Amino acid sequence: MPHVPADERRQQLVDATLRVVAREGMANATTRRIAQEAGASTAAIHYCFSSKEDLYLATYKSLVDQERGMSDLTGYAGDLPEAAARILTRGTEWAIDYPDSARVAYELTLWAGRHHVDGDATAVTIYELSLNEIYAVMVPADQGNPAPSVGVLARLVIAIMDGLLLQWFAHEDTDRFREDTASACVMLRRFAMAMLDDLAA
Repeated sequence: MPHVPADERRQQLVDATLRVVAREGMANATTRRIAQEAGASTAAIHYCFSSKEDLYLATYKSLVDQERGMSDLTGYAGDLPEAAARILTRGTEWAIDYPDSARVAYELTLWAGRHHVDGDATAVTIYELSLNEIYAVMVPADQGNPAPSVGVLARLVIAIMDGLLLQWFAHEDTDRFREDTASACVMLRRFAMAMLDDLAA
């Protein structure tokens, strides 16, 4: 087997994980199956990643990067109502453009929650990755840590996105998915504006 640089092999294994989980589900995403998909040995996984959880986390990070790459929303930082709506809309369009990626992200999140073991913070890390991605859009970089109110809004965006995705996975009606997202954006904008009014009072 020809030598492959470690960074390249890591990416191959992440890509293989995405394909295997999308095609066969988490239950069948064994290290042996992933290595086979990548054209590598199982030893390569242990060399490139400290654990299977580490591989799954790297896979989730790649999905976050993929969604971020669809559009730069940092220009909305500081405009909480519009930022929240834009984040939700981008998530919907990402899922429509990359349905396998959306399903894998959902499966990874559920897997991390079900397989929590002592000392394993994979589920928390996955959730915080999503929160931090939202904070990066909502809060200008020079403002430091987000205010508690921003945290409430960010968590609400995640909760709504998860619900919209679950409905779409069930009915596979893309027009309805977009319509429901638009309705949710109206709600988010109103909630964010009311929250800002309360803070200003």
